[in-house]
Amino acid sequence: MFKKKALIILILCLIVVDAVCHNLYVISGCPNSLGEAEFPTTLHSIKEGVNSLITVRTIFTATKPTQFIHSYHDKRIVIVGQVFWHSPGKMEFAMVDMDKPKQEIHFSITYPDSMTYLTSYLFDIPDQGLYQGLKLYKKTNDNLYEIKLIGLNLESFEQKILNESDVIYITNIAGVPGTLTSGSEWLELKLNDKHKLMDIYTNSNVEMDWNLPQNINLITNEYIYICAENDILRVVTHEKLRNLDKDESTYVIYYVFNKRTREWQVVRFKGGKTLIREFGSWLAGFVAEDKRIEESPGKEIRDQLSLKGKIISPFNIRAEVARIYCPGILVLYNADTQQQYEIQTGQGDSEVLLVDDITVYYRVNDEIYRAEIGADRIMESTLLAKDDNIVYVHWAFMGP
Repeated sequence: MFKKKALIILILCLIVVDAVCHNLYVISGCPNSLGEAEFPTTLHSIKEGVNSLITVRTIFTATKPTQFIHSYHDKRIVIVGQVFWHSPGKMEFAMVDMDKPKQEIHFSITYPDSMTYLTSYLFDIPDQGLYQGLKLYKKTNDNLYEIKLIGLNLESFEQKILNESDVIYITNIAGVPGTLTSGSEWLELKLNDKHKLMDIYTNSNVEMDWNLPQNINLITNEYIYICAENDILRVVTHEKLRNLDKDESTYVIYYVFNKRTREWQVVRFKGGKTLIREFGSWLAGFVAEDKRIEESPGKEIRDQLSLKGKIISPFNIRAEVARIYCPGILVLYNADTQQQYEIQTGQGDSEVLLVDDITVYYRVNDEIYRAEIGADRIMESTLLAKDDNIVYVHWAFMGP
């Protein structure tokens, strides 16, 4: 009798754990640095059998346009930053806790009116915790820039001036969602004469505690891009590794550092301008090439969607500004198995929203699909939702 009760309790516990971790949430939004697009940032859920988005709550209203939306999956948070000049001297933020997505968390960081927002990153400072940091600047009389780092602790919500040397504690870089959606995140560094990386904006001698692969061919003062960073991997590239040619096609090379094995991997993706984002041990991205005369595939569907109502910052405008052509191919790479996968969508406006263990969720125009990842291929996909607002969905996570 006791064994039977214990088995029932175990089964119930497994059901509860499964329920906690296996509901899909997505965020719709339209970040833009100039604040010209007044569009709400909204959290939605997707339920089996309901083929449209279910609104959970509004994160920011349309009157509070956003600068960026960054999802940090290993930290289980999403940070949403309001356009910096919307409230002079103060930048408003919202944080979504992936484990408590219905809970509203808002905070602000104040800064001197004389300084201007440059960029923002997540910092994990030893013995102090996780900080949302702002990098600010103002021009000095000698045509140089004064840089200041300000951070806010994401547990105590206390603000402080960060040390210049704290730049080495940048902990997460989310990468590029949906065909260069504004607010993408990467870190630009330069190489000094000791083959060490330095922040290009601080005008200091602070060296990043990050080593480069031995076979990367760089010279002093060349720039390198940290395209993704989390607890498991670091991804770097530079201009010499983009738009490479082979057999009348182009490709891009990323160096991936697996922090578990302490080894560098060389990963080649189709498309000379292919951009990626991180999901734990997974990288995912959309294939992009130099702009062509013809539009990326799917123009007819995009035109039909635009007839339903004005689309703010539509795909064709983003692609035009970025000077890219997207053939409708999504790529995935697992840094643990070193296995690469492709999803052929045939639609330029498509992107990977989330990779959760061996399940991938991706968007194609106004639809969201789910598919299992097999040993050597992506299995047949299932349509989860179709909704006009899905064209604005570029972020997703699993929650309760």
